[in-house]
Amino acid sequence: MTPLLAILTGCVSSPPSSAVPEPTASVSVVAGSVTVHHLAERIGAGQPWELSLLPPVDADPGTWRPDAAAVSATQAADLILLNGAGYERWVTTTALPATRVVRTADGVPPLQTGRRTHSHGSDGAHSHGDVDPHTWMDPRAYETQAVAVHAALSRLPGADSTALDAALHALRDQLGQLDADLQAAAPVPAPPMASNHPSFGHLGRRLGLSIVSLDIDPAVPPDAGTMADIHDWAASGEMPVMLWEAQPSAAVMDALPATVVHLTLDPLEHPRPGRGYAHAEQAQTNVAALRSISRRRAPAESHRMGAGGGGR
Repeated sequence: MTPLLAILTGCVSSPPSSAVPEPTASVSVVAGSVTVHHLAERIGAGQPWELSLLPPVDADPGTWRPDAAAVSATQAADLILLNGAGYERWVTTTALPATRVVRTADGVPPLQTGRRTHSHGSDGAHSHGDVDPHTWMDPRAYETQAVAVHAALSRLPGADSTALDAALHALRDQLGQLDADLQAAAPVPAPPMASNHPSFGHLGRRLGLSIVSLDIDPAVPPDAGTMADIHDWAASGEMPVMLWEAQPSAAVMDALPATVVHLTLDPLEHPRPGRGYAHAEQAQTNVAALRSISRRRAPAESHRMGAGGGGR
C-alpha cells in the first residue's frame, strides 16, 4: 500500500483488487437522425456515454436503410433516440428493443398532410405518409423533443443530473429566442404560400401560415398537371411565395408564373456544407428569409397607397 493510499484509507488493509474500481462497460446512445443527435449532443455534453449518429449526415431518413452491421449495433445500444412521426421509415421493418427506444416527437401534436409522393433528386420517389415528420421546424415542438431526450438521458447509468438540467435550460432559452424571432419575422397578413416539398408544415402551423405543398423538384420543371395546380395557387392572392428546400434552377423558376416570389429555406435536416450542424444558427437564415417577404411587400403597398391618395 502506498503512503498516500494508507492515509486515505485510515491504514485499514484490504486486498489489492478491492482498491481498484472494477471497469464498467461503456453506455452507448444511438440517434436515428441529425436533429435528434444534435439534441443528445447538446444536452448530454460531458456525460460518460458514447453517442453516435446512425445514418450518414447527408442521408434522407425517408429513403436510407441501415445495413446488417448497423442494425446489430443499434439493437445492442443502451438507448435509441428517434425523431418518430414516421421520419425514420426503416424502423417499421426492423426489430428494435422497445424498452430502449424513445420517439422524441411523440409529445408533439401530429400534423396531417395527406399521402403524396415526392423525390429528393437522385434518392428516388417516396412518401412520408399521412403525418408531417418535420417537427423540429417548430422551435416549441423541438423543445418538446429536447425534454424527451433529457428525460431519457437522465435515466442512464452515470447521469449527472445537474449538468443535464443546466444544458436543457440553456437549450430551451435558445429555442425560445428562436421562436420569438420567427414570430416577429412572419409576414402579416400572410401572402399565398406553397412549398416544393412538405417540410414546412410544422413551421407554418406555429406561425399561423397556411402553406400548400406542391411537390416540385427544384431541378426539374413541373409537368402539366402540377403546373395547373401552381397556376391555381398563384392566382389566389397577391405576391404568392414559393418556399424551396434548395435553390431552384433557372429553368424551374422560368416555368412558374412571373408573379411568384422564390424563397429558399433551410429544412434544418443536415449540416451546412463544410460545417457542423447548428439548429438555431441555421434557423436564423430562415428568420432573415421570412423578413424579406415583408420588405418586398412594403414598396408595393406604399406604391398602391400613393396611387390611391393621388386619385382622391
